Amino acid sequence: MDVFNRRFGVIYFKLEPPLTNDQLIEIINWLNNTKTEIREVIILEATLPMFEIFISSFRKNLDFFDVFANVSNGIGHQEPNFQIRRFFFSEYSTWFNHEYLMSLDCEHIQANKMDFSSENMNQFFRSWQEGKTNRRLERCELQLNSYSDVKNALKGCGGELMDPRTTRLKFRSSNGGHNIWIYGGIHFRGNDGRLAVVELTGTYFSRENDENCQTQIKLYLEEMEKWDYSDDRLSFHKNLNVFFF
Repeated sequence: MDVFNRRFGVIYFKLEPPLTNDQLIEIINWLNNTKTEIREVIILEATLPMFEIFISSFRKNLDFFDVFANVSNGIGHQEPNFQIRRFFFSEYSTWFNHEYLMSLDCEHIQANKMDFSSENMNQFFRSWQEGKTNRRLERCELQLNSYSDVKNALKGCGGELMDPRTTRLKFRSSNGGHNIWIYGGIHFRGNDGRLAVVELTGTYFSRENDENCQTQIKLYLEEMEKWDYSDDRLSFHKNLNVFFF
C-alpha cells in the first residue's frame, strides 16, 4: 500500500533551528508535489525568515491553518499562495495587516492580539460590504491590542445599533456547529443584501428567550447615548465578533 495516497490529517511545524532554510524548502517542495491532500497545518513556533519562506512557498490548499507562533513585524500584506477553505486562526496577529486579512476567503477567522486601527477595520468592513473580499466569511472573531472606536470602524457602512430585548438572531455555521443566539449588536448590510452583525460582548445564548442578558441590555443603553455619528463621544472596544448571514 502506498501510504502517500492517504490524506494527511494535521501537520505540525516548528520553523526554527535546528531546521535550516534549505531543509524547510525541501520539505515544502515535497509537500507541494505530492498528490496527498492536507487537511490542516499548525505552526507552533517560527522564526520570521522561515515563516516568510513557508507563506511564500507552500501551495497546498487547506481546510484549517493555525498559527500559534509569535512572529512580530512580519509579512505585512503578502498574500498566501494557498487557499484556506474553512478556518484561519492566529494567536499573535501582529505579523499581518488588513490587506492580508482581506485576502482570506475562508468561512471562519479568529485573530488575537491584532495591531489594527479603526481605519484598518473600516477598510475591512467596507471591502466586504462592497462585495470585493471575504465573500465566504460566516464568522470573524477579532481581538485587538488596543481599543478601537467602533463608530469609526463602521463609518459609512450604515451600521444600526439594535435593541437586544427585541432583536435576536439564530446563527448556525455551515460546518454543522451548534446553534447560538445573538442578542442585539450592530447591524449593517452588504450591497448584495447579506446581513453582518457586530457583537461586542462575546456572550451568546443557546435559546431565543434567555432572561440572563443584562450585560447586552446595559451595553445597548450606554451605546445609544453616543451612537449618533455627529456625536464626538467615542465607542471603544477591543473585541469585535462579527457574524455574516
